[in-house]
Amino acid sequence: MNNRELQPAVTPSLFRFLFGNEKHREWTLSLFNALSGKEYTDPEEIRYRNMEDVLYIKVKEDVVFLYGSTMNFYEHQSAWSPNLPFRMLEYAAKQFSDIARELRRAVYSGQRVTFPKPKFFVLYNGTDRDVPAETTLKLSGSYDTINRSDELGEAYDLEVIVHVININSGINEALQEKCRPLKEYTWIISSVRQEKDSGQTLNDAIRTVIRNIPDDFVIREEILTERERVTG
Repeated sequence: MNNRELQPAVTPSLFRFLFGNEKHREWTLSLFNALSGKEYTDPEEIRYRNMEDVLYIKVKEDVVFLYGSTMNFYEHQSAWSPNLPFRMLEYAAKQFSDIARELRRAVYSGQRVTFPKPKFFVLYNGTDRDVPAETTLKLSGSYDTINRSDELGEAYDLEVIVHVININSGINEALQEKCRPLKEYTWIISSVRQEKDSGQTLNDAIRTVIRNIPDDFVIREEILTERERVTG
């Protein structure tokens, strides 16, 4: 039995549905501009990358795309984890391996092979109030420098830096103003939580929020058109 047969069925999250969607490249570009501080205007430059078969998870929370010479790894998380750098390393290894496979024998030649520059962002909207507005996690934070500190001291040759952005309501509002779909996505998540806190089941809370999406939301039509898929 191969790895594909072992994996559970994969469902795209709402985050991936909105920002990894070929139909709405302008939303992805808006998020890219907000996170990078750029003002690019051509969404057709976005080239999405496949991220299947990396982790054994049922819901895909990631969006990976190329823009120019940068490969952007965006992931939504509602649960805090100090292991995000390792997971991003897995994502990057998969993408770099695919690129090397596309280049075939060139990787083993005497000519330098170029790879896109990776950038890692995690958008957090969980309920842990201790998560700051912005922080960075590093793979080196997980290195064993206590039990084996006599071997190489603090030396290491591999680092992965992940930028974690808290997008809960009332946090990083300036960033969300730069990306309207992100602000509206945050409203949906926050509203679902409020409905659940009032006593509704999760499914009922989602359906209530979908019915109440403001008319001027740019993501409203997409959500309503794919109502059942979004609810799932």
